[in-house]
Amino acid sequence: MMEEIYHQFTTKAAQSRKMELAKMRQLAEGKVYTGRQAKKLGLVDKVGTLYDAIVAAKEAAGLPTDKKIEMLILPKPKSFLEQLLSRQSLETKARNAYLQTLAPDWINALADLEIIQHLFRQPVNTMLPYRVMIR
Repeated sequence: MMEEIYHQFTTKAAQSRKMELAKMRQLAEGKVYTGRQAKKLGLVDKVGTLYDAIVAAKEAAGLPTDKKIEMLILPKPKSFLEQLLSRQSLETKARNAYLQTLAPDWINALADLEIIQHLFRQPVNTMLPYRVMIR
């Protein structure tokens, strides 16, 4: 399957670059090039910035180059708290060797943060004014 995807990619790239497939495959092979190298080899038309690419895309779409656009960065960056807690439950993370090196007070604080994070995903937020701990 991977070979088929690779074949499709190199075939389409060779056609769009008006390059022989054998030459495209020789240049590809997982290699990394600088912008200047890629231009010299015929892999790109121009070297530029993200802004240059956006202007070129607007022109290709027939939009005025000064037209405001919404730029979405996907996937959306996670907040520090989301990165820290990710999608795993704290119990799962507690099994992680790194978290086991934390003091119990820190683990309890992270558990509280996880509860607050889950609360704010809901349309209505309610929380008891106390914390129940079973030992």
